[in-house]
Amino acid sequence: MSWILGKVLNNPSLILWIAMASFVIGIVSGGSAAWTIQGWRIDAVQSKFDGFVSTTKALGDAAKIAADKAIAEDKLKKEKADHENATTVANLRAANKRLRDANSSISFLPTASAGSINPQRYCFDRSKLELSLQQLDAGVQGIVEEGDVAVINLNTAKQWAE
Repeated sequence: MSWILGKVLNNPSLILWIAMASFVIGIVSGGSAAWTIQGWRIDAVQSKFDGFVSTTKALGDAAKIAADKAIAEDKLKKEKADHENATTVANLRAANKRLRDANSSISFLPTASAGSINPQRYCFDRSKLELSLQQLDAGVQGIVEEGDVAVINLNTAKQWAE
């Protein structure tokens, strides 16, 4: 055996051939070990990915539950605000109607003087002027009421948004 070992050690090309054969045998037989190690890495990455997916799904479900709860609360707040808004607008319209009814018997024109020749007519037709002034007053009151309702709606929207 020492004779063979001596011959091998003295022959560099034979050492090279033995090294290359060992390398090839290591790759062929050890290749399955490399694939086993890569399989472990793949399993580790897959488990991390599965953990990420399950965590993300849990967070998404929790966010959906919180969003549904917030939507339900906002819906209740809106219904309450709409009810309060409708009540306030109804009270405003009732107050405006009371004021109009209270002033409906009052004439816009002063009474004619007792000594006038024709109390119905100075330089205008008294009844037509009175009717025109009443219509003007009703139109102005409608515009003012519309503005008041818009202000109430805006204030309700501001309160609801808070």
